[in-house]
Amino acid sequence: MKNIAILSSGSDNSGINSAIRAVVRSARHAKVHVYGVNYGYIGLRDDSMKIITSRDVSGQMGKAGCFLGTGRPENLFDDDASFKKMLSNIEKKKIEGLVVIGGYTSLTQSKKFVDAGIPTVAIPSTIQDDIVGTDICLGVDSAVNNIVKNVERIRSCESTMDRTFLIRCEGETCGSLALRAGLVSGADLILTPEQECKDINVIVDKLQKVYQSGKTQCICLISRGWKPGCEALAEYLSKHENETDLSVRETIFGYVQRGGAPTGFDRLMGTNMGALAFQTLTSGQTAKMTALSDGQYTIVPYEAFLDQQKKLDPKMLELFDLTK
Repeated sequence: MKNIAILSSGSDNSGINSAIRAVVRSARHAKVHVYGVNYGYIGLRDDSMKIITSRDVSGQMGKAGCFLGTGRPENLFDDDASFKKMLSNIEKKKIEGLVVIGGYTSLTQSKKFVDAGIPTVAIPSTIQDDIVGTDICLGVDSAVNNIVKNVERIRSCESTMDRTFLIRCEGETCGSLALRAGLVSGADLILTPEQECKDINVIVDKLQKVYQSGKTQCICLISRGWKPGCEALAEYLSKHENETDLSVRETIFGYVQRGGAPTGFDRLMGTNMGALAFQTLTSGQTAKMTALSDGQYTIVPYEAFLDQQKKLDPKMLELFDLTK
């Protein structure tokens, strides 16, 4: 291969720049040109890309987000004309392979390029941490650290005594982020999409038991996809404060989870996955995803994550119940 392209699609997170840097630096030694695509698949359609060099990625490792920009393609792939433009621009630039960084939707969309005969390798990058085949996704560790720092700030205020904090974090279909953050922040309760709530009074009972154990403060981490939802629980508790004796405060971390400099773990993970993605792509393989499994960086086929639902680690759940 003489020319490849790299892009990041979907929401950004910390660690992406390390992956891009590793691809570019690996390509330099192999004398392969790397096109950096701006704003993900949108840039591929609009021919917004240029060759990026080792100098371009210098100093990017410690920066948050993605210096190329990311984009949410939404219905972009429903339009055949848009996809044909992407293929035309790839052909025009004589690009022989793609490295796609992103979450589940973005990686699923990359399968279209595989089907079109363009070698493609994916890097799982999302704080949703919902991709099967890898123990953890790029960006999750930084997000966990951001959540922990803010939980500690809440705890440090004297005015938070006798308060119940309902803290919403990311996790539309998978509660991995809440579970990881709950473990290392010492949260009293976590509520995830995997936990079906048929009776909200069961949750109320669990919150009350926190105070019955002698604690003067309660931290409850709630995944965005938990039903009936963080907002619904907060509204219910506010209406029934006199009955439950729970003074509740709702906090939504939102984009705070995504921002900030990446942790050392995410920098190392991005570097390993970027280098592995380049090696995999230039060795003639396609429809592969880089992964971290049992402490080892490896590659898995697309079939490992396509149409799969990631489950919470039972050992991690057991550890949370044991140490909360």
